[in-house]
Amino acid sequence: MDSKIDVIEDYWSRRAEGFSTDVNRSIRNNRTDLKYAEILGRHLPKISNPNCLDLGCGPGLFSMLLGCMGYRVTAMDISLDMLRKAKQNCEFNGIYDNVYIKGNIEELPFEDETFDYIVSKSVVWNLEDPERAYSEWVRVLKPAGKLMICDGNYYLKFHDDKYKKYREANPHEQDYYGVDASVIDDIARDLPLSKVLRPGWDVNTLLTLGIENVVIEAQNDYFTDEVTGEEECVITSFVIAAEK
Repeated sequence: MDSKIDVIEDYWSRRAEGFSTDVNRSIRNNRTDLKYAEILGRHLPKISNPNCLDLGCGPGLFSMLLGCMGYRVTAMDISLDMLRKAKQNCEFNGIYDNVYIKGNIEELPFEDETFDYIVSKSVVWNLEDPERAYSEWVRVLKPAGKLMICDGNYYLKFHDDKYKKYREANPHEQDYYGVDASVIDDIARDLPLSKVLRPGWDVNTLLTLGIENVVIEAQNDYFTDEVTGEEECVITSFVIAAEK
């Protein structure tokens, strides 16, 4: 029987082609690249030529954007197919110096204090041991290095009534290109970060690991509770930026 991490790896490998298509379409439409390039640049360490690590790189959005800024990136993902797409997309955009490593981002193969800038997008939510992952990320971050995390409360709907009502009122519409998304839904139901409100959990965890100067940018959304008629607010996604 496959372990949970094997199932997660297989799911994202099957999503690689479609995910890459979506990223490139958004870049061509000047939506995703402008938004995230601004976020990445805003939290970039104020040093020359920072050594960057993109964890859970997927098809390479952050690796592409940082590469286009002139920075060399180490891109890491559990899915070899995602890494292949990341390399392909970066090279299509003229970026040839990045390094691509397949591995579990909860257990990093790097020496202590290796990187100046660690970034991740929509990754932490599907980790089996996010506290361990954050400990590893902080370990390989240099003193005064920056950490920038983009994520969201994607599956809190399974454990919080308000978020369940929000998702029922605002169903998530996405083209999965024939991949059965119920696989990841079933896994997400029992993952630790599907059961806590974020980014509060993340901030508290990072502070215990020696991270400071934490900045949170939360994206809120509103809906009307059909039972009470009251307007409710939920945190859908967020950016955490911090310094070691």
